[in-house]
Amino acid sequence: MTRPTVLIIDDEGAVTDVLAASIRSQGMRTICANSVREAACILDLCLPDLILLDLVMPEVSGADFLQQLLNYPPTSEVPVIMMSGSNDVDTMSTCILSGVDDFLEKPIAAWRLHARIRASLAKQQERMQERHRIATVLEENDSLQKRLGDQTRGLRGAHLTTVSALARVAESRDATTGGHLQRIRSYVRALALQLRDMDLHAELLTDAYIDDLTAASALHDLGKIGTPDYILLKPG
Repeated sequence: MTRPTVLIIDDEGAVTDVLAASIRSQGMRTICANSVREAACILDLCLPDLILLDLVMPEVSGADFLQQLLNYPPTSEVPVIMMSGSNDVDTMSTCILSGVDDFLEKPIAAWRLHARIRASLAKQQERMQERHRIATVLEENDSLQKRLGDQTRGLRGAHLTTVSALARVAESRDATTGGHLQRIRSYVRALALQLRDMDLHAELLTDAYIDDLTAASALHDLGKIGTPDYILLKPG
């Protein structure tokens, strides 16, 4: 299993050294940056599993850099734990609402640091698994919709073939009406399209409905199949 990597961003080198040693003792990798600029360069080269960010930084504050991280697609999903020497409730609330995963007050006890990091990594893992589950469900749904569409088209083709075969059988009973079925189909389609153009029953006369109506019109003489020849072919 790959060891998680934690990026520690704090302008005090002594702080990053202590935090890094404590985190490494838990079997994790660490990368340290003593400025936002240095952290940005690191993030261009590799993506950590978690970022430990000091709130008070020179040049660019931790809060401003957090927004940059959230707005940058590669880092927008990386959990961030904000650190601060202030225990001000408003500051903590602002950080949490801004999008940080957790907030730690300095000085940070080792057990609390380890617990918060592991909790954040666990939540991130759950989020990734949930996204994977959703993606899998959506993919399976797309596949199901495609199969259903293929089956529907197959059934429709089979129905049309059956209708056409029955119509041809009926037509074959009376050789004097050559081309009659095709003319009926053409008339039905033309009339349906004209009605729709006149805005009569337009909500009913969809393209699919007109196709079905045209196909079904071929069955209007289906009764010929069961009519005896001495009646059907009687002169006059």
